[in-house]
Amino acid sequence: MTTLTTDNANNPEGPEFLGPNDNAFQDPTRRATLITGDANFTTVTDNITGLALRRKTPKAWYIAFAISNTLLLMFLLHL
Repeated sequence: MTTLTTDNANNPEGPEFLGPNDNAFQDPTRRATLITGDANFTTVTDNITGLALRRKTPKAWYIAFAISNTLLLMFLLHL
């Protein structure tokens, strides 16, 4: 098992094993950066929300939603 370290001199796999975006620290009082590389909070948010907002909602979804709401309304009026 390999332990992540910031000291690459003791790393048997060589200095590139941890990769260029290593954010692990031995010191538990030091907080690791959340976003590494060229990204920032805006680009991360755009990438995540882009997955949901990429496509338009299909018409079949609206039809199924209308049918289910109609059945719910009929059920509630029957009570």
